[in-house]
Amino acid sequence: MNPSYPYDLIIGLDRSDKKADLCLITTATGQRRSQTIDTAPEALWEWLLALRQKHPQARVGLCLEQPAVHLVAFLEAYDWITLYPINPITLQKYREAFVTSCAKDDAKDADYLADLLLTHHAKLKPWAPEDSATRAVQQLVFHRRAVVDERTGLTNRLIALLKQYFPQALVLCGEDLWRPLATRFLLKWSSLQAVQKVKPATLKTFYYLHGSRSAKLLEQRLALVQKAVPVTDETALIESFALRVQLICRQLQLVQQTLTHYEKQIVSAYAAHPDHEIFASLPGAGPVLGPRLLASIGSQRERFGAAAELQHYTGIAPVTKRSGGSCYIHRRYLCPKVPQAELPRVCQGKHSVEPMGGGVLFAAAYQGQSASDRGAGLGLQVAAGDLPLLAESHSLSGSHLRGGFEEKWQQLGVALRPRGIGQKSLQKSHERILKKPLTDYLRGELRHAGPNDVNPVKVRGPTGLYARAAELACPP
Repeated sequence: MNPSYPYDLIIGLDRSDKKADLCLITTATGQRRSQTIDTAPEALWEWLLALRQKHPQARVGLCLEQPAVHLVAFLEAYDWITLYPINPITLQKYREAFVTSCAKDDAKDADYLADLLLTHHAKLKPWAPEDSATRAVQQLVFHRRAVVDERTGLTNRLIALLKQYFPQALVLCGEDLWRPLATRFLLKWSSLQAVQKVKPATLKTFYYLHGSRSAKLLEQRLALVQKAVPVTDETALIESFALRVQLICRQLQLVQQTLTHYEKQIVSAYAAHPDHEIFASLPGAGPVLGPRLLASIGSQRERFGAAAELQHYTGIAPVTKRSGGSCYIHRRYLCPKVPQAELPRVCQGKHSVEPMGGGVLFAAAYQGQSASDRGAGLGLQVAAGDLPLLAESHSLSGSHLRGGFEEKWQQLGVALRPRGIGQKSLQKSHERILKKPLTDYLRGELRHAGPNDVNPVKVRGPTGLYARAAELACPP
């Protein structure tokens, strides 16, 4: 084996639905050969058997493009193969570095994957599968989310059908049409004509047995049934819609039963996990959020050498782009969506008020600390660039800020106003920006415009995490 390479054989695999294109590189000689195999498990097993017989002692590195869940699950069982799953964007950018025409071919992609691993194996991270307990929680959480999405799709389809022939059902069945009250109601009475034939006492008994016992709500529903006017009396139209509505209601009942089974299995798998106590000790991580965090982060804590790496992975750390004299900071787009949505819920409501005394502000301003984002539980978020302003001893009033902003923006408007443009449009834009000057300034929506600042920078962020971060990271 070449001492500069950790593998004797490097393989690039680009798969499709029915076949996989391979590029095999022998590191000792640099010899390349191409091959095409079937992606069926039997064909993969035969190929691996022949490969091992030909290279009995070789260490093999295999690079493949994600998503390839079935291939990763199949190949990770062979300990003599080290897998390198590659983000599709990584392969795309690597290909475009040599092919500016954006031409694409499966065999060529296999060559690029092999070259990528051969050249940059030190920077790529090998695949490290989770243990069985963690995988059980991950798969249960993942499939439960898929079933919830399926329930949402069925509910939206049911709403669309009811709006066309039975809109009163959206009130009679409640807000959540996937609940037992709604599905059983529609399976029993699939049209307004069927509901109006029922006695009020029968409807009262039905609602009472299904947990809807509000007297005021019951009176409103009974009054709606009495005064309701059907969209149509055409029997063929009503019956055709009713058949589809009943079909979706039965599907929703099955989906809801499956969700109940998933939730029970998640509770048991999460309770039996070795890291249960760690995730359960996090503030705000209850029986619902805890398994989701475990499934998102995993149990391999060695993957994250520092807190910043975990922040980058979960998407709560911003991205900085610098080029020349410009600097732009935005939220992280390419990251797992689940932890990005779930992590801000940790500590939510735990710290409702933050101490913001003069000593705290002065120390933070002196050290140049940036404002942290702690989700909805943070009582007050202050941009780092505003800390010196707030730490001063004199009082800060909204009128003071408003006057300063108006003066700056009036100077900017005079400098940028082209000929033929009236005062009205500038005044509207001016009023819109300065609607809440103090709030916008602290949130980072507005900044001072310098005398030579032709294009004033406006930094926008969803929760104040990036408020005026561009000014802090890119000093003039």
